[in-house]
Amino acid sequence: MSKTDPKTEYRSRLAVLAASLDRYAASYARIAVARLGVALLFVAIAWMSLLERWMSGLWLIVPLAVFVALAIVHSRIAEAQDRVRRAVAYYELGVARIEDRWAGLGQSDVLPAGDSHLYAVDLDIFGRGSLFELISTARTRTGQETLARWLLEPAEPAEILARQEALEELRSMLDLREDMATLGTDVVASIHPDSIVAWGEAPDSLTSRWPRFAAPFLALVTVAGILSALVNDTREAWLALIACLVVEWLFVRQFRGRVEEVLAGADRHGREFKFLSKLVERIESHPFRSSKLRGFQASIRTAGQSSSGQLARFARLGDLADMRRNPMYVLFLFFLIAMTQVAFALEAWRRECGPALSGWLAAIGEFEALCALAGYAYEHPADTFPEIVEGRPTFDGHQVRHPLLPASGSVANDVRLGRLAADVGRQRLQHVGQEHAVADHRYQCRLGNGRSAGAR
Repeated sequence: MSKTDPKTEYRSRLAVLAASLDRYAASYARIAVARLGVALLFVAIAWMSLLERWMSGLWLIVPLAVFVALAIVHSRIAEAQDRVRRAVAYYELGVARIEDRWAGLGQSDVLPAGDSHLYAVDLDIFGRGSLFELISTARTRTGQETLARWLLEPAEPAEILARQEALEELRSMLDLREDMATLGTDVVASIHPDSIVAWGEAPDSLTSRWPRFAAPFLALVTVAGILSALVNDTREAWLALIACLVVEWLFVRQFRGRVEEVLAGADRHGREFKFLSKLVERIESHPFRSSKLRGFQASIRTAGQSSSGQLARFARLGDLADMRRNPMYVLFLFFLIAMTQVAFALEAWRRECGPALSGWLAAIGEFEALCALAGYAYEHPADTFPEIVEGRPTFDGHQVRHPLLPASGSVANDVRLGRLAADVGRQRLQHVGQEHAVADHRYQCRLGNGRSAGAR
């Protein structure tokens, strides 16, 4: 990564992203025109082959295959555009944080603390212009909850030091944080991790095994019947095809209710799983050095298997399930009994991986929280980590500023709280910053120059 200051680096990347958006927009428009042309060609060939009998119906396969290929390319261009737009939004918000004009632009309406909490209200931990809004870049609910818990609860000194070691390693990994901000589609952060865990551990909806083998066999027979009817064009061939379709309809009808229930579960969690699969892949593949980050890598492996691969498999099945909403694919999906096959595959995935979801989500939530704090540390290089040492209970801060006030409008102060001042110090900390380690009377906390970005 470049050694330039954060604001210059962000603006440089924004310029590159703007040029990329222009290129993707031009490509998207060209593919749209090409898809329209291929669709018209399909209609023309259908008229000449099925009505006028000027050519074989097999020629319909050519424009159909081209249309599918163009649709795939079109979809990938759209995804790339969305990813670039999210990157632009990420860096624009980063610039706003650096320039102290971030209030109201971030996550200000999530995870409020109760009025009874010791310091959440006095120190503006949540709400508009709060510490949480300044720090949080988490895209999942579990990441937001983890960061909120860290801001509200004390941690043991060993845990604080482990987090600081991980933050120091993550601080310069701007590309990784950009990946986290742009991977996958927009994640619905309102989905609670408890609901995902409950879904993963719920009883099976499709317990029979024989339909998993019968469905592809019926689909193969139906496709053969379609080809036979188009090539031979005899009464017997068309009657055989109709018989195949009736059998398919009866088969699909038998499982329709349970299939829809399974597909609805995939719809609720599919987008988040798609993001998680790519995020976990980054965690698994990166050569981290700190013990905490390496611990994450160990915890997201189940029985030696890659959890990113398992999550990606679910994401692919979820994409197939989404195809049922596109009217252009209705007949194609019916002929292949596609949704029934997808539902049975989803249930098999849930039986295999559902019990591991709670552990995966916990590790991912902590990683997101660490990356959010690392982003703050990168954007505010003058802010320091607190030094946690054993000894006489003391809070010793030098040139401390309030982290929620613009640097140009705040006054730095030296603050020292000893044993007798510890209780009073809790009420004064809103003028000191976010370091509430004074609540623990067993350890001494010394801060260097600047505002604290601590990992309490």
